[in-house]
Amino acid sequence: MKCKTHTPPLVVALVGGESSGKSTLAATLATYFNTVWSPEFLRSYLDNKTAKGVTQPDNLVSRKDIKPIAEGQFVWESALRQEKKQVVFMDTCLLMTDLYTTHYFGSSPLYLKRYLRQSQYDYFLLLESDLEWVADFQRESAEVSQYFFKQIKTRLEEENQPHAFVKGQGSERLESALNALRLRFPHIFQE
Repeated sequence: MKCKTHTPPLVVALVGGESSGKSTLAATLATYFNTVWSPEFLRSYLDNKTAKGVTQPDNLVSRKDIKPIAEGQFVWESALRQEKKQVVFMDTCLLMTDLYTTHYFGSSPLYLKRYLRQSQYDYFLLLESDLEWVADFQRESAEVSQYFFKQIKTRLEEENQPHAFVKGQGSERLESALNALRLRFPHIFQE
């Protein structure tokens, strides 16, 4: 994973544990900046797989799913980077795919590491696990959300990746994200 020097678009990845508001905040930020965002590929993949009856909620992901999930996330991220916008937002990124794969399967395959090395993010917004945890068939627990928050934080710090913490409820959460972006990238604000 590389941090690139800025050439449009600025790529901001929203990361955090499950049910930390990544999708909602990515969509809200995209609206605020009149830009685009990419949803999490895994959620779409699992929705499709479950709808086809290929899997049951208690057996969602197997090792054979990792490759199409990693490839799909990489393709969606690559497409987003081609947008002719000043800034784009990603609801999660390959870093999350790598962390979850390592946690659940003991290691991450080389092709996933390769995709991650090819991916470039300008900034990470790390969402605190301070929202009420909402269950759905793709989520495990509030404790797992907290665990991954700590894993992501450690990984970003170890790799010296530029990031800011986002916390708060409702409009406070949006303001927390906007303040972090304003401090780091004042040129993207047309106020």
